[in-house]
Amino acid sequence: MTDVTIPDEATYVEFDASSVGPHSFTFTYFDKTDLHVSIDGVELAQGDFSHTPDTTKDGGYDGGSITLNDAVADGAGLIWREVQTIRTTVYGAGPLSPQSISRDMTRDVAMAQDARRDIGRSAKVAQGSDGPVLEPEEGTVLGWVGGVLRNVALASVSVVAVATSWFVPLGEPLGTGWAALWAGPRSEAMPEQLMADRTIYVNHGAAFTDSDGNDWAAGGAGDLAGGYDAPYSTVTAAWKAVQNGLWLNGYNVVIQIADGTWDEIVTMSGPPSPGWRDMGSIIVRGNLDDEDACFNLHTGNYPCFSIYDAALVRVEGIKFSNPNALDHGFKVYRNAYCEIGQIKADDCALSCFQPADGFISVAARGFAAGWVKFDGDSTHGIVCEVANGGFDGSAAQIQFGASVSFSGHITSAFVNFGEISYFGCHNITFTGAFTGRKYYGSDTGYGAPLDKLESIPGSLEGVWTNPCLTTPQGRLTASSTDPCPAADQTAKTTLYYLADIGDYGAFSINHAATYEMATIGAAGLSLALNTSDHLSGKNYDVLLFRKTTTGEFLIGSSPAWTSDTARSAAVSRPNAVLANTAAMTVVYNNGVISGTQALAAGEGVVVGGFRCSANGQTEDSVANRLVWNLYNRRSRPVRAILSGTHPWSTASWQEMATACRVSMFRGLDEDGVTAHANQSVVNSSGAAQVGLGIGVDSTSAVATGCVGDFDAATSSEYRSLGAHYAGLPGLGFHYVAGLELGAGSGTQTWGNANVPFGLVGEVMA
Repeated sequence: MTDVTIPDEATYVEFDASSVGPHSFTFTYFDKTDLHVSIDGVELAQGDFSHTPDTTKDGGYDGGSITLNDAVADGAGLIWREVQTIRTTVYGAGPLSPQSISRDMTRDVAMAQDARRDIGRSAKVAQGSDGPVLEPEEGTVLGWVGGVLRNVALASVSVVAVATSWFVPLGEPLGTGWAALWAGPRSEAMPEQLMADRTIYVNHGAAFTDSDGNDWAAGGAGDLAGGYDAPYSTVTAAWKAVQNGLWLNGYNVVIQIADGTWDEIVTMSGPPSPGWRDMGSIIVRGNLDDEDACFNLHTGNYPCFSIYDAALVRVEGIKFSNPNALDHGFKVYRNAYCEIGQIKADDCALSCFQPADGFISVAARGFAAGWVKFDGDSTHGIVCEVANGGFDGSAAQIQFGASVSFSGHITSAFVNFGEISYFGCHNITFTGAFTGRKYYGSDTGYGAPLDKLESIPGSLEGVWTNPCLTTPQGRLTASSTDPCPAADQTAKTTLYYLADIGDYGAFSINHAATYEMATIGAAGLSLALNTSDHLSGKNYDVLLFRKTTTGEFLIGSSPAWTSDTARSAAVSRPNAVLANTAAMTVVYNNGVISGTQALAAGEGVVVGGFRCSANGQTEDSVANRLVWNLYNRRSRPVRAILSGTHPWSTASWQEMATACRVSMFRGLDEDGVTAHANQSVVNSSGAAQVGLGIGVDSTSAVATGCVGDFDAATSSEYRSLGAHYAGLPGLGFHYVAGLELGAGSGTQTWGNANVPFGLVGEVMA
């Protein structure tokens, strides 16, 4: 028998675990226990898969395949070899067996290959170097996290910083991924990691004392000796403590401001910790029961609140005013993000709120309502219109997602300009005088609905040039480049939604209360079909949706219809947009991201549908129009053209030449279908009455809506027959067939060698 060999080859292979297999590999192995299989990094037990060798040789196998017991949707699989480090052969006295020696040497080479593969995945130093050597502390579990060697489990250790007296107490566990291994002595302060929510207090009436932690101002040492709970004399000082001294780790820090009237240029800059939006939150809070009780009456030349350089913060329960200052009341810029709620803007020298290249969101959190009141006589309202009608900084964004009330005298409430602008308003009320421009939108931004603006007292000024809500402007197609391809598209495994009459598609993120428009883009949206979710002979709807408020704009497929002509998930027209009536789960795969998305009722906008011609495939051809569009439908030709001759003399209907039909998928039964059949016939002797017709979903009966032909076929000449159909075949999948009727006597020969015959027509798709 031929011995197994070990070539220089990779000893692992990746595979798609969405199928049970078999999944092949080519590397040599000796026993099933040498094979290891993992899915998404989790190793399977030996009993979770079976193996089939390719070629059996003396001592092992030259490759083979594994078959999973269960497939895993969207799972990334890996097969690798790890030969057991054992020796089973004992050489005794007497002649040696060459085969035994060969087998043992082969196993040794395989184990060396496995070891070389694993060493190649380890951290290594350059040749000729002695270090540094990474030495984790005993009892600490280390691993690579984000490119840094960190603890990958909770570790109770004592960590003392060199530069300051900050420390993590002995025995307090460090959160997973928090402690990093350093190659040398650490020379910087280690921030405290929060293990629970914390409140930091601000009392503007407290005297500044550098030694007791009341402030971290210019010229102060900021040693934080008083601890985080000691009251600070300014909000800025408390923010500095948060910004430089805490790792939130999923917990929240509240900077609680005592009641009173105070005067401060509140400055918040820079992120409080890496990954803030996933790690926790910073809330600057005044009085949620009475925002007037916590009043920043600013008298300087700068904003009452200034948030910049990627700062991320929520401010609530505070009133502010700077009637004599030279700047805005609340300014957010340089990529900062600020969420506000229960804020009262009194008199301000410039605009009450001025987002330059930052983002302000008026939103609710917990029991704190997300609203803003304008009660003073501000020179300007929400944002300031500057020279030449422009906006102070591009990419500015303002979002109103909750109640906003205006009272007092506001001279400019809605001014919005700049690329990527966003402005949405809901539940707006006005109780005082209002003058000036209400709205001005950019040509690339989104705007408040006009009916909301028209309810505001006074005249409507400005323009809104971005598109109002309209029907989706793209087409569903089996071509990656043509929204309405002329050539047949057969055995297609990907569907596309391409721009057609325009570049906009609609979506909803609030259960069909309102719809918004998003751009389709030059490359369009795509949906890769798969053999598990898209089955042969099944119908599916295609819906536009957005994963999150600002996430990817996608198309996805609905659950399969329950039959050829009935949906499993109903659709309806809230706000005149066809959408899912009830909650449904759609499947998506645009080649970059894939998975499933649960859509609440009304959140998916139906743009068309398709039928699978095979598992994971569809077709758009003259024989099978299986891709259908709800919007921007076109007249699409269908035909089944045949040639040659065939006999049919029975006095009953049959399909012309037994194969003359066209099929179609229809998501709505609202467009007529037309079809025309033509055939010629001759009889063996004498005259015989024959007929031609068209059937819908039948090869034995003429359809309602068909005008057929009935004539006497003779032996002396061919008779030409024609039939015509116009009607609504119904919802879902249907076919139209050309039918012929024999005389019941004699022998009729259908077709003519000189002229083709068959069925031609048009459908809307």
